[in-house]
Amino acid sequence: MDKGPGDIRLVRALVDLKRRYPSRVFLLVGNRDLNKLRFTAELSDADMARPLSEIPPPHWDPKAPSLLEYLKIKWELLETNGEKVPLEALNTRVNRLKYLLEHTLGCPKTFEFRRQELAMLRDIAPNSVSDNEIVDSFLQEVKNQDGSLRQYLECANVAVVIGNTLFCHGAVDHNTMKFVPQHDTKFEIPPSKRPPAAMIDSVHEWVDALNQYLKRGLDNYRRRPTFNEDRSSRGGESLMALQNRPAMWGRSIISNCYGDGGCITTDYAADIRNDPDRISMEATDPLVFEKFPAIHAIPLCQSGCGRTVYSVLWWATNPLAIVLLFCPHPIPESRLCPLTPHSQIPEPTTTVELPCRWWRL
Repeated sequence: MDKGPGDIRLVRALVDLKRRYPSRVFLLVGNRDLNKLRFTAELSDADMARPLSEIPPPHWDPKAPSLLEYLKIKWELLETNGEKVPLEALNTRVNRLKYLLEHTLGCPKTFEFRRQELAMLRDIAPNSVSDNEIVDSFLQEVKNQDGSLRQYLECANVAVVIGNTLFCHGAVDHNTMKFVPQHDTKFEIPPSKRPPAAMIDSVHEWVDALNQYLKRGLDNYRRRPTFNEDRSSRGGESLMALQNRPAMWGRSIISNCYGDGGCITTDYAADIRNDPDRISMEATDPLVFEKFPAIHAIPLCQSGCGRTVYSVLWWATNPLAIVLLFCPHPIPESRLCPLTPHSQIPEPTTTVELPCRWWRL
């Protein structure tokens, strides 16, 4: 969604497939799409007028700078180069979006990727696309009813059951299983672990409840895409929280991962899962859930599954999907990354027995 050029075209293609084959194509929401709902509030005119000192850094990343700190670094660099500008002059929508992408969304190259995408869609040179047009594009794609990202979210689900298999973006682990969050969950560090809206034993009923949670959140976003007057809430906030592990107190089916020991049946995963220090911290500090790797290859490889074989479905120059197989033969570390160039991805030559168990419904 934001890790390379082609995102608008890719999302349009996926939505088109869903509309043409509604009973055969299923789309899932993830953190890279739900987190874009933030833009309409955080880049609004009202928020642009907000004092910089009042805007906190991202609650889930203690190492990230605040917007004010980010702009001060830019300002000091300009001063060093002999350019005299007031700090307030740097408080623009462009700089705010760049800050959000780099320090709160983890995709610092996305601003320029969008420039490339708009240039290709308009058949013009990239330098003909202005910075403000890029900001407008990000807002339009999520806010407007005909925006590509907005349409994707409207067509997607939190989870889907196909046959006897459950699909979701994140992980169904001991924290997320059966859990349905409350609709007024805030996108923030909660003062304490909130009780669930429901704990549902039936898989199909649970999935239905999660998908209704998504639809209700999108309806709330449609009605009020910006902050309310006292900034105590904003439309779609429950969905921003859904993809944020601390806000969910470690119960995010969108962003939880199999690398934290919740599902994988290996000694390494069991050590993580049963660590007494971790168990103690989970009861009092929701930030502890941000400390576990999101790439499931890490605990698997540390447990002896040293090789990752990729089967990749490509669209244009971007991977649509990556299927992973694990077998006990070492492979260079560079081959473990999903962003490995196509030319470096080894072609599967044999069928291997997966050294892990699958949860079947």
